[in-house]
Amino acid sequence: MKRICSLAPILILVVACQSPTPPAAEEATEAVERYTTTAPEIEAAKAGMTAYLEEDWDAFRSGYTEDAEIFHNSTSAMTIDETIASLQDDLTAVSSYGWDDEQYWERIITDEGEVWVYFWGVWEAQHASSDTQFELPVHIAWQFDESKVIEEYGLWDNSQVMLAEMETAGGSQ
Repeated sequence: MKRICSLAPILILVVACQSPTPPAAEEATEAVERYTTTAPEIEAAKAGMTAYLEEDWDAFRSGYTEDAEIFHNSTSAMTIDETIASLQDDLTAVSSYGWDDEQYWERIITDEGEVWVYFWGVWEAQHASSDTQFELPVHIAWQFDESKVIEEYGLWDNSQVMLAEMETAGGSQ
């Protein structure tokens, strides 16, 4: 019994000193599964961007669920039809538009299992009336469920375009 009692602390010390998988290795494994810059959801978001550039609104709409909530520079949700109408209206102010070559895409899976795609890029356009050139940094986040967007947040500073519109309207009076 003395021998067991004297070996017990040594056994506890040996077991306690054994290190499980290093935390960095666990994080690296999770990062591969939960974060990527190539994924089907990224390709779906890119297809939506292409549809926007081509003004193919049926293809654009097909990437969203019917009840998707879309927030563009707002805390109030729009439907997909309201979003398309808003985008069409915005595009009447420009004669050309597109994305610069420097774009960044990533897909993450949250701790809750939500799938999000994030986009950062610069929207370039030329004002239809004044020929003013615009470069607007844009961030868009899409939440996907079964390859369709169920929620979207888009953030950009639209003040340059609005100012050009006001100057054009003021100059034509």
